[in-house]
This record gives sequence, C-alpha cells and structure tokens, in this order.
Amino acid sequence: MNNRNRNQLILKFSLWMALVLLVLTSLPLALAQTSEDVVFKALEDELSRTVQKLKMENLDKPYYVGYVLTEFQDFELDGSFGTISRKEDSKKRYLTVDLRVGDYAFDNTNFIGDWFGLYQQPAELTLEDNYEALRQEIWLATDQAYKRALEKLAQKKAYVQTKTITDLPEDFSKEKPYTEIEPKVDLSIDQSYWEKGVEDLSAIFKGFPLINDSDIKFKAVAINRYFLNSEGFKNRKGSSLIVLEASASTQAEDGQNVYDFETFYARDLKDFPEKEKIKEKIKELAQKTLDLSRAEQIAEYVGPVIFTGQASGEFFRQLLAANISSPRTPLLADERLAGMVQKSKLSGKLNRRILPSFFNVADDPLTDDWNGIPLIGGYKIDDEGVLAQKVSLVEKGKLMNLFMSRIPTKKIKQSNGHARGSAMIPTAGRQANLFIIPEEKTTFQTLKSRLLEYCKDMGLEYGVIITKLRDKNFRLETDPNTDLTSVQLQADLCFPVEAYKVYVKDGKEELIRGLEFEGTTVRALKDISEAGDDAYVYNFLLGHNFELPVSIVAPSILVEELELKKTEAKPSKPPILKSPFAEK
Repeated sequence: MNNRNRNQLILKFSLWMALVLLVLTSLPLALAQTSEDVVFKALEDELSRTVQKLKMENLDKPYYVGYVLTEFQDFELDGSFGTISRKEDSKKRYLTVDLRVGDYAFDNTNFIGDWFGLYQQPAELTLEDNYEALRQEIWLATDQAYKRALEKLAQKKAYVQTKTITDLPEDFSKEKPYTEIEPKVDLSIDQSYWEKGVEDLSAIFKGFPLINDSDIKFKAVAINRYFLNSEGFKNRKGSSLIVLEASASTQAEDGQNVYDFETFYARDLKDFPEKEKIKEKIKELAQKTLDLSRAEQIAEYVGPVIFTGQASGEFFRQLLAANISSPRTPLLADERLAGMVQKSKLSGKLNRRILPSFFNVADDPLTDDWNGIPLIGGYKIDDEGVLAQKVSLVEKGKLMNLFMSRIPTKKIKQSNGHARGSAMIPTAGRQANLFIIPEEKTTFQTLKSRLLEYCKDMGLEYGVIITKLRDKNFRLETDPNTDLTSVQLQADLCFPVEAYKVYVKDGKEELIRGLEFEGTTVRALKDISEAGDDAYVYNFLLGHNFELPVSIVAPSILVEELELKKTEAKPSKPPILKSPFAEK
C-alpha cells in the first residue's frame, strides 16, 4: 500500500472515529432531551389532532383547548408526642383540560348547572414518560371534556333564554401568547433528618402534660407545571414549597376546648427557620395553649379593636383580598348552589371608597422579599400563561382594580396576570404578594393609647387587642369543635384565637378566650381609624392542602368599633383520667 492510500485510509478512519465519538458523547444529551420533551410532545400532538379533527356532527367544535399537566412530588410527615404517626412519599401527575365550545363572547364556562359543576376533577396520568401511554390518557380526558362542554353549553343557552340578563360580560379574554420553559425542579430532602426533627418537635408537648392533643405536620413538595393551549401559549414552570404546621389543644375548667397553632412556610430550605428557632416557637405554642385554658371568657364586647401581627394579615386577607378575588360570579342554574360559590363582595365597588383615604393597596407577584424577609406568593407567569403584573388595587381608599384572570367582568376586560389555580382548585383571579400601604401611620404604642382613649370616651373598662385569627384554610386537626368550625368558617371574619383585654386604668394586658365576631362585614374596612408604622409579613396557603402560596405585608390597625360575643361552641366533658404524662 503506497503512502497516499495509507494516508487516505488513516483520514477515513479518523473521520469515522470522530463521528462515533460525536454520537457517543451527544447520546446522553439527546436521550435527556427526548425524555424531557416527551410530555410536551404528547400534549402538542394530541392538541393538534384535537384542534383539527375533534367535532361531533351538527355540533360546535372547540374554539379553545388548554392543557395543564401538573407533576407533584411530595414528602409528608405527621408527628404526635414524639412519634411519627404518618409518613408518605408520593409522586402524582394530573391533567386538567380547559376545553371551550362556542366563542370568546359566549361559551360553556362561567355557568354551574348542578352540584358536580362546583368541583374540578382532573385526570390522573401515568408517571412514566411514555409517549403512547400519555397520548392515550390525554385523548380520553379531552374526549370527556368535549362531551361535558357541549352538554354545559346547551344547559347555559337554555338557562339564559329563560332569564332576563342584561349586559352579560364576555366569557374569555384574548391575550398575547407567551412561551417560556423554566427548569424543572426535583424534591431534594433529607428524609431521615426531618423524621428525627418531627419526632423531636412533637416530643416537646410531652413536657406539657395538660395538653390533650397536639400535631406536627411537615411537608416538602416539588411541582412542575406544563401549560399548552391552542392559541400558541406554551410554558413550564417549577416551584417548591416547605411547610411545617403545629397545633395544640386542651380544655378550660368549664369544659371549653381551646387551641392554638403556628405555621412555617418557605419556597426553599435556605429560607426555612433553623430547628432551634422552631423549637422555641413550639414551646411558646404549648404554653400559650395552657394559658388560654386558664384565661377569662367575657360575655360580650362592643368597642375599639387593634389587630396586629398575624391577625392584621388575616383581617385584610378575609375582608379585602378574598372579596376582590374570583371577581366574576358564575351563573347558577340552581340558587341552592349559591352558598357553595365564593362571591366577591367588593368587585361591584370599583372607583368607590372601600378603605380610609390614607390607604393604598398593591399586589406584586414579581417581588421576592420585603426588607429581606422572603415572600412566598411570587411568580413570573400566571396559571393561564400570562405574564405577571404589579397591580395597583386601592388608591387613596378607592378600589381601582381586581385580581383578574382571563375571565372578564363588566368593567375589566383583560387579565392582569393574577390567574391562579391548582389541580383541584379551578383557576381564577387571586392574590400573590399583597401590600397594605398606609400613607399616614403611627407607632404601635400610639395605637394602643388611642384605643384606650376611645374606650374611655365610650365608658369601657378595657379595650381589645387581637394577635391571631383563625385561618379559614388551615387544617386544624386538634380542633374538636368541628360543628362550630363548619359554621364559623363561613363568616366574613373568622374568630380570634389569641386576644387580650387592655385595661384603661393602667394599660395592663390580660389574655381572654372563647370569642367570635358578631355582624362583622366588609364594612369594617372603612372603620379603620389608624395604622401602625410596623409591617408584618404573613405567608400562608390558599385552599385545603393545595399548594397556592401567597403573602400579605400588613401593618397593625385600629378599628373604631367591632362587636364580639361569647362563642356558641358547647363545652365538652373532660377526660375521665389524666394524661399519662401528667401522672409521671
């Protein structure tokens, strides 16, 4: 073989080896990319087929199809008195199909024809990234959604024809398509560390033998949410959440059940409190529960009230935020369903005063912290694929805007990037990071002095300061008053958990228990007379065990007059024997 042929052979071999190496080195990346894209590919291919071919003879074809595929990975622990009572490590994948027939002006949505229409039931999908299996399941879910949509549209048309409805808003807004694929998140948690942690935290209550019941719940969750629709929207976003909830209960001498709770929420472990700090909070919780059992129960109170800390956050959440969320009430075929549907009691008051003129309120999903304290309600893209926006809601006391999704109202036609939902909670306009901003503010000590001045003018012996309100969504396992709770949670403002008398004579504070609000409505927002120069960061979750993290930054406030009464909860008989820890 001559040198020329030898060189050609060497060159060919080198090129072949380079090609082999290129294929081998890129193979893991190609496989990863294929695995990464299989979910979107299954969604996109079934969406394309649906848009092109799905139509029943002589009936409407879909004008809009949206897919939300949500992957949950979570680790949960329950602990009580030093032991793990429940442990769960699970993965789930859900698909929600938003399929609309009709047109943007009038379609099958914003109407509830029966009890089943109150709930969203997603399809549970395979956990494997198997293209064929996913296509099959997406197809079946789409087929069912189409049949339901046709039936619901027919019901809605029949209902509208029998009613006199003027100026019905359009059902769906047109928005600019947006595409962004965020990195996926994985659940990375030291399970043994947190098992030991929950055991240690729950064991703290053994040192308080008069506590009848206690509960520590820990949860870490990673969520990856795929969104795709027929208008060209496409995004994936990943988020995580760390949760620790603690509660305790016991009984007063008169048999009344008392309880208290503490919650800790963070988007990332780096923002979660250190274990020693949590331990101190749990000890304080146990002691406060015992103190409540020994506290006085007053019969009634009508006078000024200060809300501070968590209570101020809950005050604005329950009376303000909840009543400018989900601003469009759906049409109801059966009025008996009205009590089951959240109504936005302030949405009809645009451009009218709902707060004192020195208050401004804004919501900003794009903010991650307040003065270095992490907020958990933020996001870049809302749950309908619309870019998040900072929204000015209240200006000088006047309501100027609402939390808007793509469901228009009579006065607001477009989304402002506040569509929020989950696999189980239908998407609607809801808060993210809410900021209560008083233009006029004073010190807490001045608020307290003003409270006592009001009391003196009214001839009252004492005023009331509330530091904690019941969170309507918090699953309080240690609350034995389930019958009362089911009624009271429907009130505009839920009952106090921690409250104090403040005596006019000397300013002394004294813990009180067993109160609930009487006749309190959104009108109480106007009765705020002053605001503090402090601000409390209140992180919490919307929904019962469904991860919609939100935040409120709110100052202490003084409300000129509220009415409180003795709770109607019936006392129960105490245990016959003492706790086994009390006999040691």
